[in-house]
Amino acid sequence: MLSPIRAGQHTLRNRVIMGSMHTRLETEPDGIAKQIAFYSERARGEAAILVTGGFSPNAEGIFDPEGPRIDDPEEALDLRPICEAVQAEGSLICAQLLHAGRYAKIEGCVAPSPIRAPINRFIPREMTEADILRTIEDFAVAAANALAAGFDGVEIMGSEGYLINEFTVTHTNKRQDDWGGSAANRHRFPVDIVRAVPGARRQPTSKRRCRSR
Repeated sequence: MLSPIRAGQHTLRNRVIMGSMHTRLETEPDGIAKQIAFYSERARGEAAILVTGGFSPNAEGIFDPEGPRIDDPEEALDLRPICEAVQAEGSLICAQLLHAGRYAKIEGCVAPSPIRAPINRFIPREMTEADILRTIEDFAVAAANALAAGFDGVEIMGSEGYLINEFTVTHTNKRQDDWGGSAANRHRFPVDIVRAVPGARRQPTSKRRCRSR
């Protein structure tokens, strides 16, 4: 477990990964400094890869009105000192991209079907095909912004009932179009996101805004 391993273009110091934790440090005063302290300490503990808490790829996907986003390239660059601090300790850092879907505690939250989550008082709006295609592009742009900010990679959050997971299961996806019904259709959304992200190494495209104080 503690021996190095090659992963893509990187050689990891060991096989230890610090999974994503939603600390909410991004929403606090001096959030950048607090994140530097938090992640640097874990890098000094010699975890090979650290994964951040979830950054939404667009406005509809935030956890709540204070939720962090990474859809603006200029604001994403504010995160560079976090990456540099972790890398200086010999670790890699990945940004988690997370669209909360029907779990987003905001008016105007979206989902594949308009089914309210038990933990949320808001009923999501059913996404149109245009919404779906735009969201796929938003994930690609968010990945580009993260790479430009100095992150070594991204983790696409596809579990635990968030938007991507909502598309894949029949309990939350009642669609009868090309994005629902068969297993292939229900998995089309995550597959298209993964296919789009490698192309995100193009020049970052300006979107709305990224929250990280």
